[in-house]
Amino acid sequence: MNEYHIYEELGKGSKSIVYKGRKHKSVEYVAVKSVEKDQMDKVLHEVQLLYRLKHPNILRFFNWYETGNHIWLILEYCTGGDLLQLLMQDARMPEQALKVLGVDLVSGLHHLHSLGLLYCHLKPSNVLVDEFGVLKLCDFGLARAIPTIDDVDEGPRRGTPCYMAPELFGADGVYSTASDLWSLGCVLYELAVGSPPFVSSNFEDLVEMIMYSPAPLANEQIMEKSKDHVTLSRQFRNLLSGLLEKAPEDRLSWNEVLQHPFWDARLTPQAAPMPEETLFMDSVEKRRRARREHATAETSTSSPRNVSVETPSQIDRPVSSKVESAGIKEKTVADIFRLSRIVRENLEADGTPLETADKEGNGGLMLPTADMELDFNDRGADLLVDEEIIENHPSQDGLAANDDISGGENPRALLSPVEFIRRETSLHSTNARRREEPETDTDRQNATNVYNRTPVNNFAGNTHIETSTQSSLLELVLGGLPTSVTPISGNRSIESLPAMRFKASALPFQAESLAVVVEMEQGLLEQFLTKVYRSVSGTSRRKSTPAEKANALGYLSTLCKSTRIANLLVNSSLMNLFIKLNRASATSPGLRSRICRIFAALFRHATFISGDLCDDGIVQMFVEIVRDPNVEVRRAGMAALSELIFYITTEEEKDNSSSDRAESSRSKWIIPGSIISLIGKSLHPEGGNDDVVQHYATKLLQNIFTQGKSQQVARFASLDIALSLRHGFKHGRNEAHRFSAMSALALLLRRNPKVLHKVVDKSTIEAIVSSVSDLRPKPAQPGLVMLNLVLYHGRAATTLKHSRKMLVEIPDLLEGIMRFLDHSPKGSACRGHALLAIRLLVEGNPKFIAATCNGKLLHTLERVALHIRGSDNTSQYLRDCLNNLLYFLANATTDSLEHISKRVANICSSSPSVDKTGIRYETFIANDGIEAAFVVLPALLPLMQSKLMVQFLNHSPLALGLFEALSHLRPFTSEKWNELREILFVILETFSKNSLLILHPNQSSVVVSQLLPYLIKELEIPNGNTRILCMKMCFDLLTCLFDGLRHAASNSEPPNESLISLLSDFLEVDLFPSLTSLIRQEEPIPQYALKMLYRILNYDKGYIEAVYNFDLSKEIVRCLYTRTRVGEGEMSVSTHAAKVLECVVEDDQSKITLLHRFDIVNQICKAVLSAVREGVESSYEPLVHMVFVILDHAHSLVQNKDSGVSVDDVRETCEDFIAVDFMEAIKQLTQHGLQRAAESPLRSYGNRSLSLLQELFPNTKQNFV
Repeated sequence: MNEYHIYEELGKGSKSIVYKGRKHKSVEYVAVKSVEKDQMDKVLHEVQLLYRLKHPNILRFFNWYETGNHIWLILEYCTGGDLLQLLMQDARMPEQALKVLGVDLVSGLHHLHSLGLLYCHLKPSNVLVDEFGVLKLCDFGLARAIPTIDDVDEGPRRGTPCYMAPELFGADGVYSTASDLWSLGCVLYELAVGSPPFVSSNFEDLVEMIMYSPAPLANEQIMEKSKDHVTLSRQFRNLLSGLLEKAPEDRLSWNEVLQHPFWDARLTPQAAPMPEETLFMDSVEKRRRARREHATAETSTSSPRNVSVETPSQIDRPVSSKVESAGIKEKTVADIFRLSRIVRENLEADGTPLETADKEGNGGLMLPTADMELDFNDRGADLLVDEEIIENHPSQDGLAANDDISGGENPRALLSPVEFIRRETSLHSTNARRREEPETDTDRQNATNVYNRTPVNNFAGNTHIETSTQSSLLELVLGGLPTSVTPISGNRSIESLPAMRFKASALPFQAESLAVVVEMEQGLLEQFLTKVYRSVSGTSRRKSTPAEKANALGYLSTLCKSTRIANLLVNSSLMNLFIKLNRASATSPGLRSRICRIFAALFRHATFISGDLCDDGIVQMFVEIVRDPNVEVRRAGMAALSELIFYITTEEEKDNSSSDRAESSRSKWIIPGSIISLIGKSLHPEGGNDDVVQHYATKLLQNIFTQGKSQQVARFASLDIALSLRHGFKHGRNEAHRFSAMSALALLLRRNPKVLHKVVDKSTIEAIVSSVSDLRPKPAQPGLVMLNLVLYHGRAATTLKHSRKMLVEIPDLLEGIMRFLDHSPKGSACRGHALLAIRLLVEGNPKFIAATCNGKLLHTLERVALHIRGSDNTSQYLRDCLNNLLYFLANATTDSLEHISKRVANICSSSPSVDKTGIRYETFIANDGIEAAFVVLPALLPLMQSKLMVQFLNHSPLALGLFEALSHLRPFTSEKWNELREILFVILETFSKNSLLILHPNQSSVVVSQLLPYLIKELEIPNGNTRILCMKMCFDLLTCLFDGLRHAASNSEPPNESLISLLSDFLEVDLFPSLTSLIRQEEPIPQYALKMLYRILNYDKGYIEAVYNFDLSKEIVRCLYTRTRVGEGEMSVSTHAAKVLECVVEDDQSKITLLHRFDIVNQICKAVLSAVREGVESSYEPLVHMVFVILDHAHSLVQNKDSGVSVDDVRETCEDFIAVDFMEAIKQLTQHGLQRAAESPLRSYGNRSLSLLQELFPNTKQNFV
């Protein structure tokens, strides 16, 4: 790159920048393209192609270079910019100019194809213009070889939708020369008219137009699209028509393009003939075969409406419906939704901000420009299961279309901190909605799962804990809401309507009860329903009066509660007749509202609604009804429309193995944008919508967002609807309306969090806080969900950070949530939302951590944990929420240790030669977030004392964090630094008393190998209080370790060899060499040292050898007496020294001569006399026991002639024991033991000692009685 000068920037992409450049020592200007190095594969692919391409209409390539972070391409410099810039300046090109420009495009594209290459990226911005006006094709990153039937088209699925051929949007689409020729047609059309032939800001609408709408080639259409009302010649329109054929096999071939009469001169190929496209031809043949089979099936398919009824105009003739199969179009519509999801996910993964709601209120993906390149590769295809687990929360609908999660059978143990992120849960359905009073057992059986059509996922199974819980937290934030719904029509909280009455005597037929009707045979039932309809519509001889129609409709309403009858009626030709009757009753509001109520009942109770009903104009009928001037008609129409939409949005979630009839029906239920817009407008009082209509529309959204998971539901999750729902929960007519609006809004925001920042304002925050403060679970739950969404997304989204800051700074909010946690039902999922809210609030404001942990939060959490029982969905969700909170608290507090440690270490490494006392403490604490760490640090004390938290702290490097922070602080000696050290020492002291922490494998090895040696080193510092604290903590830690090892051995557990080895190394290398100096220090250090030594010897007598090896016996004997505070010169016996000596003399390895050499017997005698004199009762038993042990050992040596020890040596060692004052002291202690208990060990040791002395010294005149 040193050979080129770089000048101004010419253009910029998401991963590249193009500069103007000049070669050194020349006037040769070039274009220098800088590409980020993560695009290496794409660049190398393009470079390999560019080396092969030598053509006047293809951009020349000179060289490429690689630097540290970028790849540089040296390309031909075109001064005229690109065609898109020319169009922006001139709007369009005259047709005469296109005959020249088009030849350049055709020539360049034909050359590529003749080399066996497909361009795949032809659009105006990829066509450059040089200084002579010659067009040059550029950017070959998506180009590929023509695929054959022997290989697989594995090129990247990318492109600009406005210029992509229709077949490329299908799953089996194949790139071909025909797809490039479609792009050529789009570019030529745009150059002539000023815009591409198919344009829409909504991605789904755009793809649907490309696939199904004819190209706008009529001059009337072209005049409407162009700014200056241009018209095109017949020959040019003929060329465009041939290039823009939907079916690729029907498009113009290259020969037809080159020989087309539009060109002034026939173009002749300048290269070899085109290579064969075997894969493309195979796909064409498959498509033709599928069309033939489809046509055959269409002619032989019978109507799904199998009910024959008599009508006024069709007496004695069966009623048949129109039949239209699913066809290719409907199948591909579902592919459009899938493509939209993939594109949205890829854009989000690349960090591209996008709106997902257009001005009509549809929830489609918005494209900011027609030139935008999109990625259609399903990046998550290889990790489908993992993505589903992360994105979709069990027992809830998530953000994706297919988010069912399967589950295991074994529930996890309560609050197990291990395995709690990813889960495998099982799919099963639940019956959550009750029908109103089914009349028969058959009805009850059929109605079991009528309304809850979507399966409910089980929230159970094994999970796995990870260092980062980002995905798990999002999963929990999106979960926990109920999966059951309540009816829309007949819902008394919306509208209290009396049942439609009827007079049986006035009916022209026998009015049978519902129980009788549902048991009728099929033929009789059809005849009976025909009679019912006749009474409503009349016959050819006599028309029914309005009163008769109303009476018959009243009776019919009683039959619609049956699932069997509802299914029969809604899928028969009677529905078409009812639609016509409704329209004919426009002048009779009462009758029209009754018909709408019949529709609502049928849609509510039917389990299958044929898609043919869509062809009968029912959707358009409801649009007219909802706009009816009569309020009762509007209300009834909105209720019926809501039930139908709920069915459409949930029926896709049924078993995929449903019948062909259901599959064919499903494909026809595509909710038009006009209906979505109508529902959005019905949420707001503007336009004359009364409160009841608003409530019906709100309830619909609440229900479909709860149970619907299809892409149809995603279209409702728009910004306009979100804003209308916000108005509803602020200004709803009653509490039920406000609750439905808030629930629907919370569910919408879970699906489409991108609109969250536009919905949340100051008043919304106030409403959220108000609902959260309500102690009732029903109104508080959606408020908690919205609160969690704002807090979660506010962590990263710049537009929500201000709202998050407002929430975390409300002082009473956390207290209110904790109060709700105390008063909420014990097993309710809203407790989980409250736990997540606490976790997110504490994360946003670290000051809350110390405040909550020092308060009642931990006690509340312990009570919550006690009440979580069972393995049902809600219990599992509560476990996960509680685990997440506890895990966060453990991580946040231990992370503060790590933060402090790293900051101190950085100071040490950056200033190794600087006197550490001179480093300003204020600079340290005000830097790098240390202040926040100090706020969090004190919370470790109550957390370590909570049994609930210990298991989570054990999964953090707590011991290591304490060691590193304290060890890095050693060089700092100023008063301020000592304050920090003291805080850490207090935390370590609390840690040293908690056996559950110390004995955990994650902590114990660090305790022995790091913390204990550090504490021994700290005993060298002059600060007396610190030395005492260090000794105390050493003793506590060792005691806990010894007890743990002993407990494991007593339970026959396998020994922890690694820990035992580390402990042995510490004792021999660090502790025993230091004991002599410790015992010589001022009190109480020696007593702690002796106490610790006694614990060691009591754990393993083998360390008595170390007492002799390190010459500790003299120091122990010296400490046998301690100066008392009673009087100057008075001495008292050290109980700890006595116990240590007891262990020493009790050991079989202690030689009698060693006891004499170290003057131990004499010192014991003095200790006994001192203990008796001072009344130190705690020393009586160990001292007399030592006397007994020594005498018993001496007696055995005397009795054993082979011991090798002379009797004189033994008696010389024990001679001090027969002193008069000592004998009297022993007698006194024996008597003291007799007074305490008849079987006192003190009495026993005393009497046996006197007997042994009498045997050892038979010639003495002392009285041993």
